[in-house]
Amino acid sequence: MTSETAEVRWNVKKFRRAAGMSQEGLAGASGLSVKTVQKVEQGGHVLTETLHAIARGLGVPTSELFAAGSPAPVVGDEATRQSLVPLRTALMPPMGIDGALIQSPVGAEQLADMRREIMDTHALYRADEFDSVAKRLPGLLRKTDAAVSAAENDERHQATITHSLTLLVAGKYLTQVRQYDMAYHALAEGIRLAREAGKRQLAATGVVGMCWLLLRQDRFAECYQLAATTPSW
Repeated sequence: MTSETAEVRWNVKKFRRAAGMSQEGLAGASGLSVKTVQKVEQGGHVLTETLHAIARGLGVPTSELFAAGSPAPVVGDEATRQSLVPLRTALMPPMGIDGALIQSPVGAEQLADMRREIMDTHALYRADEFDSVAKRLPGLLRKTDAAVSAAENDERHQATITHSLTLLVAGKYLTQVRQYDMAYHALAEGIRLAREAGKRQLAATGVVGMCWLLLRQDRFAECYQLAATTPSW
């Protein structure tokens, strides 16, 4: 079960209980079957239209069904904003005439180590170890970006894929902590690099992340259009 699916499951149950409703009551208020409500609360695959109906039955915005219980909203949270300054700097470094200001290039021979670190970071994300993810990502973004600049030919191709992976993990994390502008930048750049590297399946994975970001922003029509026009593999 993904963290996004778990959030929907828990939030539907939370809002239903807060409203003093049974599963049968929510089904009636939503115009759905009891079996469908049970499936949602069990963490099964749910159509967006079903979530709209459930949100209407609960009397809450659909976006609330995706809201993470942890961490807390970061809008106006100065401590959280400050903690993400290193990540913001790594993701969007100062841009000069000769390009972005980044650390010294890292040899492409370290790409295998970088990929292992990316997988470890993603595992921490899935375990909700968000503080650890936030600490790891700035260095990873700098190293993988520098590797692209330093490498040539096939090594550059592999470095581009590695940097794309890092950006997509960053986009998922930033969506989770509701830093939506940064999340969009990371996901859009990760999708672009994956597409340029010929890794359309990786790009499609990024599109899934972009859809979750759009849902979090109540941009349901755009999410539906994006999902409907993206091929699946």
